[in-house]
Amino acid sequence: MSLEGSSAMEEDETEPSFGGAASAVTSAADDAGCSHVVHLLLHRFGVFDFAGFARAPDSDTARYVDEVRRGLYPAEFTGNEDDYDDVEDVDGGLVLPWTHTPAKEPSASLALLEEFLHLLIVLTTELPPPSPSSKSDHAAQARLRLRREVVHKLVSGPKTHSELAEVHHVLPNRDNDVLSEEGKKVNPDDATGAALEAVLAEVAERKVSLGGKLSADHWELRRGGWAEYDPAFFHMSLRCHQIAAEKKPAGP
Repeated sequence: MSLEGSSAMEEDETEPSFGGAASAVTSAADDAGCSHVVHLLLHRFGVFDFAGFARAPDSDTARYVDEVRRGLYPAEFTGNEDDYDDVEDVDGGLVLPWTHTPAKEPSASLALLEEFLHLLIVLTTELPPPSPSSKSDHAAQARLRLRREVVHKLVSGPKTHSELAEVHHVLPNRDNDVLSEEGKKVNPDDATGAALEAVLAEVAERKVSLGGKLSADHWELRRGGWAEYDPAFFHMSLRCHQIAAEKKPAGP
């Protein structure tokens, strides 16, 4: 709610003992921005109350009413000054902000809270890298992203070449375009597949099928490739992560 935002700003504006005024202002701005996003997401998922947070207008109704009257939150002003005459009469005309939730059962709220936490993990771990300074720099970044997708495709078990080619569906189009251009230099007949083949040569071993020509060969992740496995990788399902945890080799 609005009061929480202002309270957070007041707390963040205190100058830390280890920094100067400039660092204090920067820290306050960063903290306020982060808390604002988290606050919005909590309400968007409808788990603000379920997570155990208290709404500021409930704890300091007089301050909330005063700030509404001063126009700090125009969307919350009812247009009738009489509604704010008695701040103690919450059951009367005064309506305090409230949180909507689509969940009807605690189990549904718990599922929404898990999704909220998962989204925070994705936002903090999947920040995009700096913009490439050149075409070659972009190609290098695209190869790294392709390699990461291939590794996490293989941690849940051996895959056929056609299954591994599906990683291009989750890569950005700009990455696929630059990888295709790079692949034309290696194999003009299969430009997209050339980049995938190069990654497979680095991180996987080809297992020839014993079923003859009717069965496709499979690719299996090399032992060294497990060092690149991220247990929180968001392009993998929970089931695939569970399988990967069971298959992960013990020891270094």
